Amino acid sequence: MDASTSNTNVQTVLRDTAAYNKVLREYAKGDATVTWVKILDVIDEMDVNKIELDATTYNLATTVCYKAGEWLEILQLLRDMEYRGVEGSLETYNNAIMACHKVGTWKDVLNLLRQVQVKGLADTYTYNAAISACGIAGEWKTVAELFAEMDACGVPSNAATYSAAMQACGVSGDWERALALLHEMRQRSTVADTTTYALAIKACGGAKKWKKALGLINEAEKDGIEPDAAMYTQVMLACAKSHQWKFVFLVLHEARRKKVGGETNMYLSVLKVYNQENQWEQAEKLLKHMERIKVTPSTSMYNEAINACRHQYTRALMLLQTM
Repeated sequence: MDASTSNTNVQTVLRDTAAYNKVLREYAKGDATVTWVKILDVIDEMDVNKIELDATTYNLATTVCYKAGEWLEILQLLRDMEYRGVEGSLETYNNAIMACHKVGTWKDVLNLLRQVQVKGLADTYTYNAAISACGIAGEWKTVAELFAEMDACGVPSNAATYSAAMQACGVSGDWERALALLHEMRQRSTVADTTTYALAIKACGGAKKWKKALGLINEAEKDGIEPDAAMYTQVMLACAKSHQWKFVFLVLHEARRKKVGGETNMYLSVLKVYNQENQWEQAEKLLKHMERIKVTPSTSMYNEAINACRHQYTRALMLLQTM
């Protein structure tokens, strides 16, 4: 059945749950910001026509609503599902958890996790989302409890679990907690990755602990992890935010020497900091450095440099003319 079928045709042609779910699958292939309304309309028709809604129906509906960012609709779908006695899948609940996580409603995330736990469905992905949501909200006591629960329930933690917590450390600037999490990973023999280190470096940079950020590059190499562009970018930002201009160029040189790639993002990220810090001289210096090594600045890079010169009108004009 084509998803473009009109409501009238749906009512007169479709006879059972499977046929309606086929329509929902077609809608699920489209733009979620548009189709979520249509999917809810089909579910209403199923109810009017006394067609049974099953786990697949709710899974398809919550998946599309999650993509559309309609977290309140998802919670309503879950309530309806529970009322009808339909046993929802883990994917359905994870859709709800991630939708609530996106909008920062950590209490809803935690309530959903508890529902999943009662059903014996909670997995690493579920806990990771809850840890991230609670961490970003600053609910660190709850984060610690969730880690303990994972151990007690035999749910394995992984690098993504710690990355979820470290991401929250980056938001709050809690660099000490980020380093403690890295230490805990080693104790648990959980293998860290470049994402984990980049997040820990970001937390240090946010707190202007640039020396700690630099040290994490060495630690990663000792752990057998080859630093990537994201890690070097975060170290450069940490140095820039602490006005350690010499080290910005030293780190940039090291990243180029190791050919980690991602140079465009590195330059743009640093220029953004120079703009925020009104460091027009450093912005000019970086553009000249790019010219020497034959890297063509993008329009976005020039814009950041020009904005950094907002109190130096002549220099801003000169940069504008070189674009």
